[in-house]
Amino acid sequence: ILEFVKTCYGQHSVLYFEDHEVLSQQGAQQGDSLGPLLMSVTLHPVLERIHDEVPRLVLGVHMLDDGCFAGKTEDLKAALDIMLEDGPPRGLFLSTDLTTGPGRGKSTLWRASGFGDEVEEDLLGRGLRLITDSGVRVLGAPLGSPAFVKQFLSAAVDKIERLTNLLPRLQQSQTQYCLLRSCFSLPKFGYLLRTTPCSDHPEVLRRFDGVTRNSLNELLGTVLDNRCYYQATLPVSSAGLGLRNASDHHIAAYIASITDSIDLILDLMKSEAGFRGEAGLRDEAGLRDEAGQLGEADQRVEAGHRGEDGQEPGGGDAADHGQGPEAGGGVRPDVEVMASSFITPEILAALSEVAEEEISLRDLLAGTSQRILSQKIDDARLKNLKEMCKDSPRDMAIINALNTPHSRGFLNVSPSVRAGWLLRSEQFSAIVKYQLCSPVYESDFTCPACNQKA
Repeated sequence: ILEFVKTCYGQHSVLYFEDHEVLSQQGAQQGDSLGPLLMSVTLHPVLERIHDEVPRLVLGVHMLDDGCFAGKTEDLKAALDIMLEDGPPRGLFLSTDLTTGPGRGKSTLWRASGFGDEVEEDLLGRGLRLITDSGVRVLGAPLGSPAFVKQFLSAAVDKIERLTNLLPRLQQSQTQYCLLRSCFSLPKFGYLLRTTPCSDHPEVLRRFDGVTRNSLNELLGTVLDNRCYYQATLPVSSAGLGLRNASDHHIAAYIASITDSIDLILDLMKSEAGFRGEAGLRDEAGLRDEAGQLGEADQRVEAGHRGEDGQEPGGGDAADHGQGPEAGGGVRPDVEVMASSFITPEILAALSEVAEEEISLRDLLAGTSQRILSQKIDDARLKNLKEMCKDSPRDMAIINALNTPHSRGFLNVSPSVRAGWLLRSEQFSAIVKYQLCSPVYESDFTCPACNQKA
């Protein structure tokens, strides 16, 4: 990979702006798949030094350029000093009020509301703006009170709405659709759905779905009825437009995130100083009563984990959630215990309801993904759509035809005038409305070819 990077970045590339030539001399090329790796390689030595020299930090996590430290004031100052010293030589600069202007810096200092006395605005003396709230953002996800989480999610929907309101300026329906589907609908909200349990905020999810629906109506130049929009929320391969509803798929996103990361959660807990073994893990999962005793059911889990001979089972492959011979082909009890603290019976019931089939925690831990869970939900919704259309032979024929392979390839290509893959807006809108079984023309439409009323 290093030799390939040298080939790409060994010399400055030339950018052209009208008659001017500009040398591209800093950062990775936008769209370069190696960009995240190069960013991580650049930042990693700085974080390693912080880890070695400031061991008392309670938290130090990063995802590329988004980082979060937690600890005492003196430890935070020490960590920031290292970043300010080692970052600039690598091209890394903190975004603070001192570097970008008052109130514009992205680096902030958070303190829980109602905690302690009032403090000075620039407590660390590094230009970080002080924020006092009932929650905090960690790597782009909200952690805090229900009110804080709802406010955070609502702000995200507001931002997405502002972006989608700009799509009509393109004045090209096919391009608007591609951007809406790939950038501004569920993909734009997906990270929050995976990291935040949204079941307590259905009104926010409905508002997000309403933003997507309004944008689709705008680009088609019509107002789709509920049945037509229901079809549009199905995948392209299932007669829809791929504009999935957050209200239907948020539960699949959150559960898949838990099952994907459960082994990492266990590893992080076991690696922390003072880890108390399996008993400590169960304390964290809230399985002990006030006297510190395991309940009857949890005693069985404890016994099952240690085996009949009282010995700890051998280590299994983390990728299969411990489904090795030592687990008897099942799920490791410590994995099931930890997962049950996130995936509650209420969440399982919600998933089973939207997928229209009974799904247990062990089913999920035996192997699943967001794609698999979403497919179950989409299959149930497609079945419901066909039930809605059973009294209309025309609508049923259209839906069956759209489910055949390659019948809707035009929706999966990037619009290109040069390649001839661009439909005029009126063409694209007419085709999509016909496939959604929606009236293509208004009742008072006059045909431009024969001048006859529709």
